Amino acid sequence: MLSTYPALVTACEARVIDTSCVAMLQLARRVHANSQKVVLTGEGANECLAGYPWYKMSQALGMFNLVPWLHLGDRARRAHLNLNHFPQFPAAMLRHLGWSLAPG
Repeated sequence: MLSTYPALVTACEARVIDTSCVAMLQLARRVHANSQKVVLTGEGANECLAGYPWYKMSQALGMFNLVPWLHLGDRARRAHLNLNHFPQFPAAMLRHLGWSLAPG
């Protein structure tokens, strides 16, 4: 997984938090190596319900980042996680990981 992750971030052109994407990339590579064109999986089944709730919440709270140096979106996300008792990593660690995995 660790050796595939940098290629995954490059392919997605964004930060990747769902590690199941690593398996999908490895599957795609295997399919391509075997000269196959199509493989059916259950991936993408969430579209009928308009996406994952955590993604929608993250996107909605991101609107608070209109003033970049205030980081209001990040603060709102952390408050949401605190209120719902989700485990969290320190903010400095998340910023470091985010920038090191997908700058921008």
